[in-house]
Amino acid sequence: YDAALLFFTGWHIRRFTTEAASGPAGRRPSIAVLIAAYNESVDLPATIRALITQSDPPDEIVIADDGSTDDTAAMLGTEFGFGVDGLGDRVLLGSVPVIWMRLPHAGKAHALNAAVLQTTADVVLTVDADTLLDRAAVAAVRDAFAREPELVGITGVITPKSRRTPVGRTLQFFQTYEYIR
Repeated sequence: YDAALLFFTGWHIRRFTTEAASGPAGRRPSIAVLIAAYNESVDLPATIRALITQSDPPDEIVIADDGSTDDTAAMLGTEFGFGVDGLGDRVLLGSVPVIWMRLPHAGKAHALNAAVLQTTADVVLTVDADTLLDRAAVAAVRDAFAREPELVGITGVITPKSRRTPVGRTLQFFQTYEYIR
């Protein structure tokens, strides 16, 4: 059953991407990436860098800091030039405006809801603070919405990356299997 399900899913993904690539593109939608972060000072810098170096960068990034108690605020100031308060602070990283909101801790949903109010983008893409997108991910999202104006939502294939130890490789295998299923 699992093998048949994987084959069926792969066949449909390939068929959809082939059809989408051949269809006419519509208006180029604007994209905002929302990041809900809580105590992510270690992983967040790589996530931000992966977003601003996309082949087709987002039109803006909104970081909703959900009351972090680690040195996330200091890291954002030191590495990216944000002010210390994080009350809607905005910096330009490359060509991408990035907004940092420091919120009281109320959970991921609250942080994302606050972040979505900060953008007027046509399409909102949410990523976790420890997520590294493929370099062409934002372009693929923008292209999908340009080709299908009535599209309301999409998702992508998640490929976990773990430490290159025997335990890490085992965890990565089972996470990959779980995500594909």
